[in-house]
Amino acid sequence: MCEVSKCKVCGRTHNSRGDVIDNTDGEYPEITIVGYCNECWAKIEAERDAEEKAKLDALEEAVKLNPTAETYYNCGYEARRLDAYKALAYFNKAIELDPGYVEAYFQRGLLYRESPEYSGRLDDKAEDGRPVTDAKKAIADFTKVIQLEPDNACAYYRRGGELDTLGRRKEAIEDMQKAFDLDGDDYINEEIVWLFTRWGIPVEDPEGNYAEVIKAARNIN
Repeated sequence: MCEVSKCKVCGRTHNSRGDVIDNTDGEYPEITIVGYCNECWAKIEAERDAEEKAKLDALEEAVKLNPTAETYYNCGYEARRLDAYKALAYFNKAIELDPGYVEAYFQRGLLYRESPEYSGRLDDKAEDGRPVTDAKKAIADFTKVIQLEPDNACAYYRRGGELDTLGRRKEAIEDMQKAFDLDGDDYINEEIVWLFTRWGIPVEDPEGNYAEVIKAARNIN
C-alpha cells in the first residue's frame, strides 16, 4: 500500500507525489497525514505569486520616488522568489549605495546559494533545470557579512554550508562550530547536527545535547 495523505484544502486523498487517487471504496480508511494535492498547491502558489508581484510592484514605485539603499534592498528582498536576476540587481544597487549594508550582502549570498525556495537562475542551469549554485560568490558575501558583523552566527553557518559544497570540509566544520559558539539557537544547532551526521561525524546525542556533539566534532580533522 502506498503512502497517502489527505489534502488540507479539498479533502481528497493523494499519494506522496501529490496526485489525487480514488478512495471511494475506502481502501485507505484511516488517513492521518495531511498535505496538499497538486491541484490545490498550484492554486496556492499562484495566489502567493500574485500577492508577491503586487507587493513588488508597489515597492518598485516607491524606489522611483525614493531611491535609497533601503528601498532597493526592499525590492530585492521581495523579488527573491519571483525573479532571482531582478533581486540580484536590486541587492547590487543597495550595496553600491551603502557598502556596509549587512543584510544586502547576506541576502545576496543566499541568492548565490540558490536555495530551492528561490526561482529564477543566476548563471547556467543544471541539466534537470535546477539553478546552479555559485558557492564562491556566496562565500564571498557571507565573508563580507562576517567582516562587518563578526558575531553573525547565521553567516558562519551559511558560509560553512557553501564551503562544504567546494569540498572544504575542515573549514566548513570550523564555521559550523563558530556558529554554534555564537548563537545557541536550536534551529541552527539542529541543522549543524544534521550536517555533521551527513558528513559522517559521530553524533552520540541527537536529542538536544548539541554542546557534546560540537565538542566531539572539534576533534575531527
